[in-house]
Amino acid sequence: MKKITDNKMQLFTVLMLVSFITFMSNCSGGTGYVPGGNNTSKCSQNLPADLQKLLGCTTPSTPLQPTNPTLPPPIIVQNGGTYVSTCTAIPQTGPIEIGLNAQSYGLGGAVPGAAIELFTSTNNTAENQTPDISVTAGASGTATTALPTGVPFAVKASATGYMDTYQYGEMVSAADANTLLPVELMSSTIVGLASSSANVTQDPSMGAIVGTVGDCDGNAIENAIVVLYNINTGAVVTSNIFYGNPPLGLPAPSLTWTSGQGDFLAFNVPPGAYQVVATGVLTGSDTTTTVLGQSYAEAITGSVSIVNVQP
Repeated sequence: MKKITDNKMQLFTVLMLVSFITFMSNCSGGTGYVPGGNNTSKCSQNLPADLQKLLGCTTPSTPLQPTNPTLPPPIIVQNGGTYVSTCTAIPQTGPIEIGLNAQSYGLGGAVPGAAIELFTSTNNTAENQTPDISVTAGASGTATTALPTGVPFAVKASATGYMDTYQYGEMVSAADANTLLPVELMSSTIVGLASSSANVTQDPSMGAIVGTVGDCDGNAIENAIVVLYNINTGAVVTSNIFYGNPPLGLPAPSLTWTSGQGDFLAFNVPPGAYQVVATGVLTGSDTTTTVLGQSYAEAITGSVSIVNVQP
């Protein structure tokens, strides 16, 4: 009798399991599984993974991309206020002679008469600081100065018809001696065109931060997500950050990470100092994030800031 009773209980358990599977097969939703094998009529995306496998269901060939990836905590690696790069350090030596080439961002034309200010303090800050060096671009848009190697500096460039444009995380090496380093200026027209492409209107009381995610050799990194962390308040900025679409690099609202050009554009950023962090795109069920690079930048009222985000 006991053996027969045990068999009935086992049969009852199996029937309950089959009924549960049949009921769940009518549901819709998604844990990522799709019908497959010999049980296509019973596979359901709402079933637990172990039951999906029991029924012979298979996973999709293309991993699902998350719409709201988990963001890492603020990562502010500093040494005396300076971001410490994992790329090969540039030796710090005495000043070398370099050239500065004021040019229109995105267009490349020279900007004669541009006022160029350099801030060589090691914390990269520029807003409301007294510049260490001030020069004016000549008729060809160039100027010369001397800078120490291996010391990060910020640049501010101003000219009629252009928004004040800042560059952060710049650094020269011995190889830059007697070469021309680009100093970018972004015109209001370009900003208007870019923001229009992103379907937003740039607020003159806010700042804008644009840049490129790249590796130590300057090669653009694809499939990176950019997040801004306000260093002083801890606020996290994820909205109004767009990614450039080749070949023009104009922001495309449909892109949710960097293209092969590595470009990003952040509009209407509240004024303040930010750590700009680039992380890897999450795929499938992977819940980990990889920090691809980070850098320092400031959002300044009515201005544009340019930064290269690297390891």
